[in-house]
Amino acid sequence: MRVVVIIFLMIVSCTENEAVSSEQHNNSKNSSRSTDKPNYLFYINEEDNLSLEMISNKISIPCGSLKNFPSIKQLPENKMSYFNVKSIGIGFDCEKDLQVYPLAPGIVIDVQEGDSEIKMFDFYQRLVDTLGYMPQDIRRVLYNKYIVIDHGKYFNEKYRVLAIYSNLTDLDPSIVVGSQVSDSNYPLGKINTANVDFLTSFTQRAEADTNKFIVKENTINIDILFEKDETTYFYPGKGINIERDSFKEFFKDR
Repeated sequence: MRVVVIIFLMIVSCTENEAVSSEQHNNSKNSSRSTDKPNYLFYINEEDNLSLEMISNKISIPCGSLKNFPSIKQLPENKMSYFNVKSIGIGFDCEKDLQVYPLAPGIVIDVQEGDSEIKMFDFYQRLVDTLGYMPQDIRRVLYNKYIVIDHGKYFNEKYRVLAIYSNLTDLDPSIVVGSQVSDSNYPLGKINTANVDFLTSFTQRAEADTNKFIVKENTINIDILFEKDETTYFYPGKGINIERDSFKEFFKDR
């Protein structure tokens, strides 16, 4: 079972000071963020944005249903459980031992076996604290076993959409690079409950001891990236203050 007890969240005085400074900086940034655009998935400027009206097809829930749409803490721009940086992924709640499905039709462009090691966690933590963000190479390590699906311009005409489905197990043997994912009912695999999903954005207090935290079980992290060009990607929640109900409007049941 992927239940990991966290006695402390590695908060020391120096990181507390950094967190306060970071929070003040973020508050300053948030004051200039778009707060009057509740129907945008992201908003960078007048050119780079994606609203509900621009969506050709809504995003299918990868597991569960809209009834258990993620809480605000599991949506992008919220603090990760393990790292003092904001998440760019969405933590979807799934039922135990059930399949994870794609967000839409597409083509598998990458399948990887992750090799994250808990003994390296302290190094990752120090690096992230120093940089103030999570480098993509570290992020890829923390995906564990994952697949990347190119959904093309299925959702809109402006951006190519890539989705990274992380921390999986029991992948369907037919899923290899080049596989066609015909629709959102194509089973991809199950959630890996044997390893820690360091990218999850949500923990909860243990019922037996409320001074301890555990990783919420059966939650899959999915990064959705909107590609503008070879070097520029946007993710849901970037540039806006997320309102859960408005954000939910971009999704649908399978």
